[in-house]
Amino acid sequence: MNIIGNHLEYTVISSSKDQEISGSIIKIQPLGNTTGSLSRIEFGKHRGSLPWTASSIISTVIDIPNNGVIEGGIGRAKVNSGPTAANPGSGFLFYLLK
Repeated sequence: MNIIGNHLEYTVISSSKDQEISGSIIKIQPLGNTTGSLSRIEFGKHRGSLPWTASSIISTVIDIPNNGVIEGGIGRAKVNSGPTAANPGSGFLFYLLK
């Protein structure tokens, strides 16, 4: 269990190439010292197993520098580039509400 500034409990998931993460994502942060890329972000509040509709979708590649952060509410996101020998730090940490 982790707690952030406003006392919400969250789970952290490490991602890799082509992985899709869904849930109540509150923050996405690149790993390592390189730029990471997401191929899709669906904004909106994910409510567990209930069907949901994204309020906004970005389906083009988004580059996020190593010191960048994307904050939610995000319901689903897909990693475009993952760790490789040439770019070992391009995965992401996803922070999801419990």
